Amino acid sequence: MKADLISIGETYECSSPLLQAPFQGTVEKTYDSSALISVTQTETIDSERVAELNKRLIVSFSSIHDYQ
Repeated sequence: MKADLISIGETYECSSPLLQAPFQGTVEKTYDSSALISVTQTETIDSERVAELNKRLIVSFSSIHDYQ
């Protein structure tokens, strides 16, 4: 997704190489080509890993998609 379409406080569907399945999260902060995402919903298979990461990940803009 393009940087100008990503808004702080909005929820998006994201993917990360650290997790096995896509997840939903809210943008807390944006950087030059990525965003700090607070994970709000994930698949059971990734629950433990998300907890280890304190429910926050840095995600590239290209891995952020509109939440349907």
